[in-house]
Amino acid sequence: MATNQTLGSKIISSYETAVENHLSAEEPARYVQFKDRRLSGDMSLETMLNSSHGKFLTTWRGVPLMKDCFDLIITQQLLWDLKPQTVIELGAYKGGSALWTADIVKAYRFKSRIISVDINLSMLCPLARECPDVTYIEGDELPHPWFINEDVHVNVVGLLEYLDKFTEPGDYLLVEDTNPIKPTYIGQGLVKELRYDPLGNEKLEQTLPHPWFVNEDARISVVGLLEYLDKFMEPGDYHLVEDTNPIKASKIGQGLGYDPLGNETLEQLKLFMKDRADRYHGDQYFNDFFGYVTCKTNGHFKRVWF
Repeated sequence: MATNQTLGSKIISSYETAVENHLSAEEPARYVQFKDRRLSGDMSLETMLNSSHGKFLTTWRGVPLMKDCFDLIITQQLLWDLKPQTVIELGAYKGGSALWTADIVKAYRFKSRIISVDINLSMLCPLARECPDVTYIEGDELPHPWFINEDVHVNVVGLLEYLDKFTEPGDYLLVEDTNPIKPTYIGQGLVKELRYDPLGNEKLEQTLPHPWFVNEDARISVVGLLEYLDKFMEPGDYHLVEDTNPIKASKIGQGLGYDPLGNETLEQLKLFMKDRADRYHGDQYFNDFFGYVTCKTNGHFKRVWF
C-alpha cells in the first residue's frame, strides 16, 4: 500500500511540475502574419478520415451540424472570447451550424445578430428555418439562358469560377479586355470596382454592429467573398475560413467515398492575404489549439489594422 501511495504521489508531483512548466513557458506571439505560418498540416489521412466520418454524422437538436470535435470546442470558446455583435455564416446547408451558434450565444447571454447566407435555402430543416434568432438570406435565382458581360477587372478567375457553378448549356459569357495592349483606364479617370454583394444589400453590411465573426464555409469564390467583406471589416473583426487543410475529405461519411478537397481553398486564402499582410494576422492561439490537426489549418485570422 505504501509503495502504491508513493508511486501515486510521484505521478501527481510529476504532473503538477509539467503543468507548471507549461504555464510558465513564454507564450509565442498570438497574432502573426500569414506568411510566417507553416501551411501544411500534421493530421494523418487515417485520422482525417475518421474525424470526417464523425463530422458528417454530428447533429444539433436533430439537425445536421457538420462540425467535428475540434470545431465544437474552438468555436464556442472563440465566441465567448470575441462576443461578436454580428455573426455572418456563408453557407447554410441544413441550418444546424446557425442554430448551434444561436443557442451558444443565447447560453452566453450576450446579444448578437446571426445571419446565414446561401444561394439555396431549400435544404434548411424546419427547426433551423423557424429559429427566431437567425436571419437567413438566399441568393436570387435567375432564369436561363444568361448573357454575362464580365468587365470588372478584379479577381476575374474567382468571379468566373463562381459563375461556373450556376451557368448551364446555352448560357453565354463575354470577357472584356483580353487584348494585352488594351488601356486600363484611359478616358475614364478611374478603375472600376467589383460590385459583389453576398448579403444582397450593401447598406446592410454598413449597419451591422461590430465586432463581426465571419464563418466562411461556402467554398465558392472565397477570394471574391473575402475581398467584398474586406471593405466593411474593422480592427477586432474575426474571420474563420473552413476547410483549408488540403486532405480534408469532401464526401466521407455520406456514403460517397473519399474525395479530398485539395488546395483550392488554401490557395484562395493565400491570394487574399498576399497584399494584406499588415491588415489581417493569423490567430496562433486558436489555429494551434489542438496543433496542426484540424480541417481549417490557418483558417482563424483577425483584422488588426484599417
